Amino acid sequence: MDKTNNEISRSFLDLLDIMVSLRNPDSGCEWDRSQDSHTLKKYCLEEAYEVVDAIENNNTEGLCEELGDLLFQVIFHAEINNEKGYFGIHEVINNLSKKMIRRHPHVFKDNSKQSSLKEIDKNWTKIKQKERIDRGYKYMLEDIPLALPAMTRSLKLQKRAAENGFDWEKAVDAYKKISEEKKELEVAMAKGDNSEIEEEIGDEIDAIVGISINGIPFAQAIAGQLDLDLAVSRSISEDEGAHISEIFASVSGKQVVVVDDVVSSGTTLKKTIKNLRNAGAEVKLCLVLANKSEANALEGVPLRGLVRVVTV
Repeated sequence: MDKTNNEISRSFLDLLDIMVSLRNPDSGCEWDRSQDSHTLKKYCLEEAYEVVDAIENNNTEGLCEELGDLLFQVIFHAEINNEKGYFGIHEVINNLSKKMIRRHPHVFKDNSKQSSLKEIDKNWTKIKQKERIDRGYKYMLEDIPLALPAMTRSLKLQKRAAENGFDWEKAVDAYKKISEEKKELEVAMAKGDNSEIEEEIGDEIDAIVGISINGIPFAQAIAGQLDLDLAVSRSISEDEGAHISEIFASVSGKQVVVVDDVVSSGTTLKKTIKNLRNAGAEVKLCLVLANKSEANALEGVPLRGLVRVVTV
């Protein structure tokens, strides 16, 4: 099955020529000409899932075909952007080559040999952190795509937080962090002579409210370890706001902490706070893995980030 470099080059160049022909404004395919990166998003995802399906089924013949379809999506997007003068397939390949060399110093630099997988992984994470800084990202979680499936994104957020020292073997240790943040906030507010809010925050908590979907795993772990009630808030739509799931605990008459993964604009948390109050709950604290906003409070409720917008 080995092919010479010339054969591989010819095959690849043939594929590029096919793409250019399909996009030809005079003689190309009307469907291919009408596409842009936005209209192709769903096809890119479909092809990726079909690749995974072929792997799961040990279908090597199917994998060969599906990898080709996925490669064609790369060529398609590159050609569309090449036509607009942004970048072409050359830049895609060149950037990828540089990235792989940069992320594998133990292979391409003799003085950077790693002796274990653990060391390789640690160095990989360090290099990726530097890349994020070089690309202008200020915060630890800023570059995690919002388009990821909710559970996948939640796991990725937790993994990134763990890589930066926010990892606990027991949920109770995470809750200790909440208490620590609460105490710091109480001191800060005391300095501002805001004793009324300080007193409210110091009260005991009856329930943890997880915001669906990404806030639920974190909220569930805390509630379970501390034997607190678990409630779930779901956002229905921009217009209708949020509602409390009837499957989980009631919040009526309870003092609660609201938990989510990331806050940016604060819209979801604000809707949740209002809805919880309408349901008879007293919201004492909003806790997020990362606070990407500049707010320290929402709707009069203190807002704290467990991973407090950490600059990397």
